[in-house]
Amino acid sequence: MRHFYKLHLHEAPIDAQLISRSLEIAYRADVTIYDAIPVALATSRRARCVTADRETQYAKLRAKGYPIELI
Repeated sequence: MRHFYKLHLHEAPIDAQLISRSLEIAYRADVTIYDAIPVALATSRRARCVTADRETQYAKLRAKGYPIELI
């Protein structure tokens, strides 16, 4: 847990706007809402979503121009 605290991670509330944007992304990129939520959050914060999921999340979302990077 000490290592996680050093990452300075913050929680973000899931609200109607985030869900709505996630649904749009999921539909457009043909991914699950589970895969779309971090991308929607990154988009709203002008950040990049970082993932290790090459096939399901990265490939589909990157192809549609979403801010996502592969680790």
